[in-house]
Amino acid sequence: MNLKKILAFIMICIFITGCSKSSVQGDWVLLSLEQNGVVIKDKQLDEMYGGKINYHFEEEGKLVVEMLGQKVEGQWKETGEKVIIKYNELESELTKKDNQLILEQDGFVFTLEKQAQ
Repeated sequence: MNLKKILAFIMICIFITGCSKSSVQGDWVLLSLEQNGVVIKDKQLDEMYGGKINYHFEEEGKLVVEMLGQKVEGQWKETGEKVIIKYNELESELTKKDNQLILEQDGFVFTLEKQAQ
């Protein structure tokens, strides 16, 4: 290969890598909460938390959580089938499953669902 072809190949690889977007990146909403087999969702969940809880997974690992009219910033990172989020000095590990993120913590199962772009 000549030098121009090698450089063109390298530039294409850099472009493709730079443009790839994580499947986690985007807007997610708390879909349901489960404890001891009891599932809370829809209006009941919104009433419990004073409205929808939204998670915005942004570029470069920035996380914005909206709840109770407040926005809290944090970080996120993807490691295989796990997503680690950190905000309000708390760190949690979520599991990717289809179009959902599942958090199991202290006997609760929180399910987030990705919103259409």
